[in-house]
Amino acid sequence: MALVLDADVLSDILRKRRKAYDRLRRALSAGEVVYMSPVAYYEVLRGLLHKRAREEVEFLRNLCLSLEWNDFSRPVWEEAAKLWADCRTAGHSLSDERRLEGDALIAAHARSLDATVATRNVKHFRFLGVEFEDWN
Repeated sequence: MALVLDADVLSDILRKRRKAYDRLRRALSAGEVVYMSPVAYYEVLRGLLHKRAREEVEFLRNLCLSLEWNDFSRPVWEEAAKLWADCRTAGHSLSDERRLEGDALIAAHARSLDATVATRNVKHFRFLGVEFEDWN
């Protein structure tokens, strides 16, 4: 099984919240492939830099060393755009379009890797064909 971390799960890991931190350790110990989503990395890093949270930035950078990294190719961007458009066309109520954009990219990334999205916000992912693992 492969996992792609959403920003909320990544934040929980950085805060060493027991459930997320332990689930990540179990995944890595079991040999699961865990990807750092570039979008989640950006979302979390920008907040840490804004808060000048140097220790957390260092922890995040070190965490990246133990996770897989896979940049987005053009097909991933195209898939994300399709997911976004399909969601909007279906009439879903989306109050925060910035959230939708990040989630569409994470979902498309997971699809391209045949991976499951690890998230606490399953309701944010309204995309068909994407597997989720609820880390609540």
